[in-house]
Amino acid sequence: MAEQFSEKDIFIKNIISMLHAKKLQPGERLPTESELAAQYGISKTNVHLGIQKLERLGFVRVVPRHAIYINPPEELSLEAIDALFQYLDHIPERPVIEALLEMRRMMGVSMIHGLSNRPDPEKLERINVLLDQLSEAVNAGKAEAREKALLELLSFLYRGAGNALFPLLLHSLHNSMTQAVHYISLYSDPQVMVSVYRQMKEHILEDDQEAAVQVWSDWNEKMTRLFLHRLYGDE
Repeated sequence: MAEQFSEKDIFIKNIISMLHAKKLQPGERLPTESELAAQYGISKTNVHLGIQKLERLGFVRVVPRHAIYINPPEELSLEAIDALFQYLDHIPERPVIEALLEMRRMMGVSMIHGLSNRPDPEKLERINVLLDQLSEAVNAGKAEAREKALLELLSFLYRGAGNALFPLLLHSLHNSMTQAVHYISLYSDPQVMVSVYRQMKEHILEDDQEAAVQVWSDWNEKMTRLFLHRLYGDE
């Protein structure tokens, strides 16, 4: 979460917060940029820049020289998930979290297949180093170091999986990826987490994609249930 917002970001934050609270509805027409500038007490330039970003994220649709309209949820870009984490003062609603967790599940399975299909001794050795760093952080009981090591490991795994989409996702969803790592690290048993990644690596080395996916899927399912329980009180 950003600690300090610029004038433009304060405007974006207000619009996203109103959308999330359903105070703005799909298809609703926003005031003109001049009217928004007066309403929020900021410059028209920063309103214009804010609208440009909101349009790029998919929150609004701009009809040149006519009007600005609120988009339906299906028009949101992947980067919109990141924006929700960045601009909201609270955890996003459950559907957003579930979308992020499902994205994580699919990326995990794709990552395993990618690494299995592209065995690279140097890459696997680097994974060993990163796993050792994660183990050291876990054993030391240092949460910040653990999260940093986990983010570094996951970023390397996804970059090295041979899927052209992963680098784009890691770049565009960096903030939500960091948030996800924080919650995974906070709500899962760190020793089990390290064990899962080591088991996955061993199955990949043995060319057993199915076993690696099963290890990942079983742990991910348990983590997801616990995660949702902690956030929303699920049984």
